[in-house]
Amino acid sequence: MELLQLKYFLAAAKTENFSQVARLYCVPASTVSKSISMLEKELGIKLFNRQSNKLTLNDAGKIFSENVSAGLDYIEKGVSSLKNQTENTEIRLLVLCARKIVTDFIGEYKIKAPHITFKINHNSATEFNDYDLCICDASSVPANFNTIPLFHENYGIAVNKFNHTFSDPICLADLSNEKFIMMYKDAILTKDTINFCKKYGFEPQTDIICEDPLYVRQYVEIGLGITFIPLISWKNLFSDKVRLITFDDESIGRNVVFCFQNSQCSALCNNFIMDFQAYIRDIS
Repeated sequence: MELLQLKYFLAAAKTENFSQVARLYCVPASTVSKSISMLEKELGIKLFNRQSNKLTLNDAGKIFSENVSAGLDYIEKGVSSLKNQTENTEIRLLVLCARKIVTDFIGEYKIKAPHITFKINHNSATEFNDYDLCICDASSVPANFNTIPLFHENYGIAVNKFNHTFSDPICLADLSNEKFIMMYKDAILTKDTINFCKKYGFEPQTDIICEDPLYVRQYVEIGLGITFIPLISWKNLFSDKVRLITFDDESIGRNVVFCFQNSQCSALCNNFIMDFQAYIRDIS
């Protein structure tokens, strides 16, 4: 039983005329007639009543026609879905944390999949639902989004090692009189800095606010203040002028996740997620 054979049958069931089917498929009428006769032989039952030059779909043919029609519809939908997936080579990605890790991974991923185009945004004020995937802190995920865990990372403090002689680990409460360098107010790192400091009974004194994490790190290097750092995401991003100090409270950290709006990701995004999870395991 072949697909074209079923298409011939379905067209004949609708027209009850082999000649019309032949014209539709640009083949001889004898080809259509022979194909349907072979189908009937394979099924072991007649699908048409043949009287003189008149062709009529019989009861068995009607039952078979309904099922073939439904089956071909499913096949067409499958082909259409596959075609759409093949043509979709763009991933819209909102990256709100672990930027360096994501950047390094995409560099490797593009070697494997050079045909994929990435549209990447780092602005936390952006609408999540404008993107296929978002990488963010678990506490930032909108209520109607699904999440896939990536990794947990603790926070620490970055300080100019010539200006500070803090113990390691340090209690966050001991930093209540320090000048903090922070990112803009909607940044995950800023929100977490404020929330954890409040937990320890003080408001962080902000001396510099900077939108770019690169310059946040540089301001620390030249000794203008201290900053919260994610210990995995910002690993190896400081010069030897900076000392990284851990907290004595391991709850001071965040959970990094993938999130997406729909109940199911596209196959393209699923592949990206699985490869990224494998990458995280390798570097952890």
